[in-house]
Amino acid sequence: MSDPSGSVQQDLINVEPTTAAQIQPQTTQSQKRRTIKLTTENLRNNEPFGDVMAEKKEAGTFRIWGSNFNGLNIDDSGGDFMELCEEATTMQVDIIAGTEHNLDARKYYVRKICYETCMKNRQVGHYKLQMSSTPIEAATLYKPGGTLLLARGNSVARIIEGGDDDMGR
Repeated sequence: MSDPSGSVQQDLINVEPTTAAQIQPQTTQSQKRRTIKLTTENLRNNEPFGDVMAEKKEAGTFRIWGSNFNGLNIDDSGGDFMELCEEATTMQVDIIAGTEHNLDARKYYVRKICYETCMKNRQVGHYKLQMSSTPIEAATLYKPGGTLLLARGNSVARIIEGGDDDMGR
């Protein structure tokens, strides 16, 4: 429904631009931030950037780990997926969001191995795993792309539903 008086459009025109300084909270002396400059050397050496993660997660902290996995190899004992679960436990991550697992998540064997790996790794605790890939048939377990979302611990109780679409998201 449009606004016949044009007041909404006029309000949007008169909006002052917001600066980064207004959005970002002021850092205190106890917070030490590194200034990051994206350079060819950083890209070539894959230097991490951002705040240094505290070893012990403080109460009330919710950690999300997002990554491009560039392919996970799985076998009957879990393979790379077992390492992913162990690393998530070490980092005390609540949600893992990943792209390009390069597995055909529509194959029963792939889902079975990943679910069993979560169950074997007792430190994962309660979990909800959602994997997706396109509906195009693959001859092997390898299929380019795909997404993965693994919720752990108390965050699992907050999930209402899961699913994927025909594009493998």
